[in-house]
Amino acid sequence: MNIEEAKIERSILQQKNHIGHIHLTDSHCCQPGSGHINFEEGFRALKEINYKGAISFECRVTEQNAEESYHRSLNHIKKLVSETWKN
Repeated sequence: MNIEEAKIERSILQQKNHIGHIHLTDSHCCQPGSGHINFEEGFRALKEINYKGAISFECRVTEQNAEESYHRSLNHIKKLVSETWKN
């Protein structure tokens, strides 16, 4: 969606009845939080449509230690989701 959609959040809102699961990757196909995608806006849209489905990572990592990279990315996403869902 980063490449094909002008506004990811708008697409989520428009296609809410067709979303079955979410795959996260960043702008360069690496772990979320290591590129330039604004995930916060997408999570706000998911909250607005009351999304309850699965969210998974579909990415490679940018660093040598893949486990640390994934943990850092997962913590980044957890923080965004927590902050987005509490408001």
